[in-house]
This record gives sequence, structure tokens and C-alpha cells, in this order.
Amino acid sequence: MGLFKRLTILFCLSCSLLYSEDIEKKQLLFLMHAGEYKQAFSKYLSYYQGKTFDFEVLQEMCLVLLDKGSKNNNSEIVQLSLLGAGFASSNKSIEILERGIDSSDYQTQLISLYFTNFIHDDKNEDLLKKAINSYFLPTKFEAAYQMATHKYSFAAGEIEALMYKLPPYFKVFFPSLFTMIGSTEANILLKDLLYDENNFVRAACILSIAKFKRDDLLPIIRRKLTLSNLLEQETCVFALGLLKDSTCIETIKHFSHNSADNIRIASCVALNRLGVDSTNDLKNLAEKGNLNAIYALKDFENVQDLLYSLLKSKNIDIRYNSALALLEKKDSRALDIILEILINNEDLGIYPVYSPGKSLMHWKTITSASIRKESEYNPEYFRFVKQSILKQAVELNEKDFLTIARIIFETDQLELIPTLSSLLENINTKEAINLLTYYSDKIGSPLIRNYCNLSLYKLNQEGPYETRIKNFLLANIKEEMIKFHPLLPRQIDDISIYSLNPLETSNLLMDIFEALASKQDEKSIKTVIEAIQKTNSHNRYVLAGILIRATQ
Repeated sequence: MGLFKRLTILFCLSCSLLYSEDIEKKQLLFLMHAGEYKQAFSKYLSYYQGKTFDFEVLQEMCLVLLDKGSKNNNSEIVQLSLLGAGFASSNKSIEILERGIDSSDYQTQLISLYFTNFIHDDKNEDLLKKAINSYFLPTKFEAAYQMATHKYSFAAGEIEALMYKLPPYFKVFFPSLFTMIGSTEANILLKDLLYDENNFVRAACILSIAKFKRDDLLPIIRRKLTLSNLLEQETCVFALGLLKDSTCIETIKHFSHNSADNIRIASCVALNRLGVDSTNDLKNLAEKGNLNAIYALKDFENVQDLLYSLLKSKNIDIRYNSALALLEKKDSRALDIILEILINNEDLGIYPVYSPGKSLMHWKTITSASIRKESEYNPEYFRFVKQSILKQAVELNEKDFLTIARIIFETDQLELIPTLSSLLENINTKEAINLLTYYSDKIGSPLIRNYCNLSLYKLNQEGPYETRIKNFLLANIKEEMIKFHPLLPRQIDDISIYSLNPLETSNLLMDIFEALASKQDEKSIKTVIEAIQKTNSHNRYVLAGILIRATQ
């Protein structure tokens, strides 16, 4: 056979294959548009059995699913589709997110707006301009925040217009936005607010200048230091310390003997930052039980022994603030109190309390469930605080942290298990892996077992961990992974502590699917595709987004 004939045959064969693949792709997308999702994904697996997956086709299929979901009449499916589009983190999903911003539901708007912040696209500017003119205040402020963080050229003007549309008591939220932008126009607006008639607005300006290290505005703060009221004096002293302005040391020393405790403490903190020893003055206030002073000691040297002595106080707030300050110092003598905070019953809550100028803070405990019920205290916030404390505790020596981890596992502190397993993954030492391995078989605690198995799988440890998490997926494939309305707290007499509640299951499912997809191998991708076929229909949208991200 001549060379020309052979080339002709090869060309025809390649064209035939390309034509066949094009037909297959069109069939798959037709089925997706027709809403035949199970059949479409089944055919995809059939077409590519024994061949390399075509990720581009898979992404297009998932985008069709998300697009159709975002046009659904069911608001929950719309929101799930937007979540999927957000998880995808792809410019291809920006039009789907734009549809959410056009929604008349503020939660839908916020979901879309939140995820557009992570996608770099030319449309983002127009979306933010649209969002800042939303009917809903949370959407307006989220759009303003994103404009400020990205420092768009139009940000100052749009945010100024928003400020003047709102009642004056909202002004206190705007100084930080103008400070973040830092443009000439934003600086003019910020300086105007520095002389606003409301002293809380003026104080907010000074704090934002300090936190964003705007030392170009130091001359204004220096002038205000001696002319302001007590509220602003506290913030001015704080700002001068944070901005390391040594020209005002003598004035700050004078303020350290002020009759107002919050100004004295702020002055001590500022002097310490400026390299002037003010430890004894702050220690004196701490010994008298001033909680702001106790917690402020975390930034001072050679104070650990005093903090340790305060752990013996009968006052729970003194004990807790001392322990948390010691934890900041990475001092393991705080271990018992830290465990007391982490390992608790329903009669404990903790939240931050700020000084009048907002430059100082301490922790306040609520020890009665009835009082907590009547207050504005949010128990979900305490969960966040405990997770933050646990993350900080990883800075202790490894032996002490593993002690904390072991007690959390043993006492079934379920709200801390996802965070703890992630921290142990990051430590990734022989001892941490041994701990995960031991509790991967814990009887009576499925959440602990499954999170430990998931961590060991992610760490590529040899063992039955992949099989176990896939078995968990098969057993719970119908569970909804996203719940927009929080469930009521679980009651011991309503449900056995040996079974997972729905919220725990859904969070674990999400973590497992993300771990599988992050492997980016065809075996794991196939597992996620099969899950889309078998799972609760609501879950498909989130899994589609995870697939897009995993195959990019």
C-alpha cells in the first residue's frame, strides 16, 4: 500500500474518531439539558470506560446542571446551584452567580456575592455596582466591603453614595472601608469623618487608621490626642503605639497615670510597643482584677508567673482571661483551664467584651443556661471561639497538644472533631498519626471514627481508610449535604448519642467528597460521578461544583 493511501486511511480514521467523540459529547449535553442527569453521567462513565476521562466534557455537563438549577422555581435548589457554582471557582460559572445577584431573595444574593469575590472576571465590577444598589442592607455592605478590598477606582464614590443614603448611625461602619481603599478621594472622605460630630465615628476612624498602618495620617492623631474626649484619647493612644510613633512617648506616659483604667491600660500597651517598660503599671492593674489588663498582658514579657498565679483566683473570668493570655504566650501551665473551656457542658458560654474605645478586650463568661437564653449571646459563636482556642493550642509543645486531643476524643466533643482532625493532619508526626489511627476504630462514636479515617486517607496512610470512607458514603448517600436552616440542638432523650445527627453527617459528607475530588485521580473522580447518580437530588448541584474545581 502506498504512503498516500496509508496517510489517507489514518486521516479518515482520526476524523471518524473525532466525529464519534463529538456525537457522544452532543448526546451527553442533550441528556443534561433534558434533565436526564442520571442517564447522562451513566453514559459518560460508559463512554470513557478504560479510557482517559475527558474533563472538559465533564465540566460542561456540570455547568449545564448548575445553570438549570439556578433557573429552578424552588429557591433552595437555586441556592444550592449557586453554592455549586461558587465551589467551582471557575470563570465559566460567573453568569450563574450573576443570576443570583439579580434574585429578589437576600440570602440568594449574599451567596452569589460571596463567591464572586474569589473569581477574577471582568464582570465583577458591574456585579458589585449592581449589588451595592440592592434593596437589602447586608448585600449593600458585602458589596461595599468587596469594592474596598479590591481597591476599585470607583469604590470610594460608590461607598460614599451608600453612606449618605443610610441613617447617620451607620456612619461608624464606613471609616474602615475608606481606609482600606487609600485613594485620594477615599482619604478626603476619611478625614471628613475624623471630624464627624459623632465621637464613635471619630474613634472608628482612628482605630481603622491604626489597624491599616496608615502612618501618613499620624499628624492628625497627634493633634487629637490632647484635644479629644476620653473615648478618642483611648483610641489615639492605641493608634500611636501601633504606628510606633515615638514622638509622643512623654504624652503617653502622662496618660498612663490617667484616672480612667481603659486609658491607663491602652497607654501601657502603647508604651510597650514603643519599647518603654510599662509592665509594672499593667501588672498592678491586673493584680487588682482588671480583666482588660489581665488579657493585655499577653503582649508583655516576663508576665507568665503573674498570669499563672491568677489561675488560682475564685473569679472564673480572672481564671479564664489569665489562661487565654498564657495560651497566647504558649505556656502549658494554662492547660487545665483551657481544657475546662474546651470540655464543657451546656452551662458555659464565653464572648468578647470591648473597652469604650474598642482598642482593648477581655473575655466574659456566662455560666447559666437560663441567663444565656435571655441574653443576646449566640451559642454558635462559642463554638467558633472554642475552635479558635484549639487552633491556638497547637502552638503548645506537641505532647501537651496531643493530651488535649486525646481528651477531646475521649469525651466526645463532637463540635471540635473536624477542626481537631485537620490540626492532627497538619502536625503529621508519628505520634499524631498514631492517635488518629487509634481513634479510627473508636466504638460508639461514628463521627470520630469517620473523621480519623478521612484524615488518614488524606495523609496517604496504608490501611482500610479509603474503603471505610467510601462505605460511609454509600450508607449516607441520600443525606442532604447542605442545610440552609440550622437544626435545633440535639436532645439526649430524643436521639442516641451513638448515632450521627443530620448536620454532622452532612458536614462529614462534604469533607469526604472534597477530599476525594482533591486527589484529582480518575478513581476518585469516578466515585464523585457515581455519587451524583445515586445521591439525594439536592446534593447534585454541590457535587457538580466540586467536580468542576477538581478537574480544572
